[in-house]
Amino acid sequence: MKQSIKGILIFIFMISMLFGQTYLIDETFGTVPPAGWTEGNSAPTQKSDGGYDDAYALLYPEGSTASIVTSSVTDPDRISFYYIKSRGGAEGQFDVNYSTSSTGPWTNLFSGFPTSNSNYEQSVTELDLSAGTYYFQLIRSDASKKDLYVDLFQVTQKYRCQSPHRFPVLIMNPPTGLLPNRVLWSAGQT
Repeated sequence: MKQSIKGILIFIFMISMLFGQTYLIDETFGTVPPAGWTEGNSAPTQKSDGGYDDAYALLYPEGSTASIVTSSVTDPDRISFYYIKSRGGAEGQFDVNYSTSSTGPWTNLFSGFPTSNSNYEQSVTELDLSAGTYYFQLIRSDASKKDLYVDLFQVTQKYRCQSPHRFPVLIMNPPTGLLPNRVLWSAGQT
């Protein structure tokens, strides 16, 4: 009985590792710029009176084409964030770009306009990037519009199971009368 329970727990753990995700960036903007991030020639500031999930958010003030660049991340697979405009009327375009260098050149991943001034809206973008290291630029590209706020910027990475060269897998509790099977798992197999 103990063997069966142990086998089930190991199986559940391995499945959770296979389908789990890791937060490479999980930023709520309690400090601006966050540690390891760099500011553009004009930087956004901190809003401290009501973000999406806490008191803080990234503020792109009216009249500003502010930008900020994340620290480097390896093998990202999704970005998500929440944003809102300050009041009615046009709010200006918000872009998220990526590059393999912290100084560009930049390729656009997301361009959008928040429609609400009362509720944060979520944006989620699945990435199809080659394996490697990347930086993300959060920029407001239209300075003539109202204040814009961004919060809870997240970059995730799916857990990828790395196998040793030939890892033996013992199949626990085979049917009665059969010996346990030993399977070799070669590197690169899933």
